[in-house]
Amino acid sequence: MASKYCAHCIQKLLLPSFLADPCDPKSKTLTTCINCRARRWEKKKRKALEPLDPNIPSKRPKIGCTKPTKAPLIPLHIQPETRPESSIRPLPSPESRPQAPLLIPPTPKSPLRPPSQPPLPPIPPPPPVQSNT
Repeated sequence: MASKYCAHCIQKLLLPSFLADPCDPKSKTLTTCINCRARRWEKKKRKALEPLDPNIPSKRPKIGCTKPTKAPLIPLHIQPETRPESSIRPLPSPESRPQAPLLIPPTPKSPLRPPSQPPLPPIPPPPPVQSNT
């Protein structure tokens, strides 16, 4: 019977140990043997959760403070009663503002055009070329 080397454990084993389905000889041939695949599957499986024992300390680092701290309260008689002066000053009343006349430039009746230039004279055609043959 034919044999093959395993890509993981490098052992020479019979061909049925490399088949995806060992019962079916026409199934896909894999590069690792059935033993290595079983070992890999066991490593992939996650351990079941177990109940915690209260006598065993946690492996996580402890946090220093678990309760939120409150800010110290400032007594009301010490708090300042005045507000800082605003840097934005209010607008003066409309009566105290001087009225200036609005100067609107007059609109011209005819649009301004550049002075017209006389058309250029047409360019004369070149003289015919005479050949000496």
